[in-house]
Amino acid sequence: STEEAVTALLREIEHSPPDDIQGYVHQLTGLRTLRGDIIGLRDLRYIDLDLVAQLEEKVIAATESVSNKTVDFLLTPEALDPYRSAVDEEKAVIGKLTKVTDADDSAEAIDKAGAELEMLIDVVSNLKIEDATQTTAIIDSISGIYSTLNAVRAELKNKRQSLAKSEGTAQFGAQMKLLGQAIVNFLDLCDAPEKCEEYLTKVMVQIEELEGKFSEFDEYAEELSVKREEVYEAFETRKTSLLEKRNK
Repeated sequence: STEEAVTALLREIEHSPPDDIQGYVHQLTGLRTLRGDIIGLRDLRYIDLDLVAQLEEKVIAATESVSNKTVDFLLTPEALDPYRSAVDEEKAVIGKLTKVTDADDSAEAIDKAGAELEMLIDVVSNLKIEDATQTTAIIDSISGIYSTLNAVRAELKNKRQSLAKSEGTAQFGAQMKLLGQAIVNFLDLCDAPEKCEEYLTKVMVQIEELEGKFSEFDEYAEELSVKREEVYEAFETRKTSLLEKRNK
């Protein structure tokens, strides 16, 4: 239940103070999620609104406490090192990526780090810190990392496109070979004009599936369009030949 979740998180906050920035982010994210859950409880029928109010007060108080501790921690020079390391690590990995799926994993890690940095800026911006220079210093530090992260994200996007193209080329070549074999087999099986129609439909379905699969590559769309015309002509020629044979 939400009440149990609140109790568990507040106990964790009280007895397990974080030793790195990700720990503070984890607690702040948990509190933010719980606040949303508690607000949602108000819409339920027969809910104890006093209990809901109490839970919300506890979460608000805990959020303020953790936010203040987060700011104190962020004022230490090494506070953001985990994010610096994470961004540097993802940047170093880009050159070694060999598969689109690996690029997607890196993008997920970058997006997660970006979301956490955005939340930190939000937390710091909304706190009433007496010394404005402290606020500025923290936000500048976070923004600097975020700027580097965006540059890495752009580099990763280009790398992913390059990988997708090379993977697509290999895969498309293999699929076209299979299609070619299927066409030859189907033409051999066409021993009556009606069969030509049946197998032509099957091949056209395969071509449509390939067009959907490789829709992001314009050059493949053109190649498949040419292939469609060739296939149509091949089956029509076979059908005409069979009709002539039958008429004779």
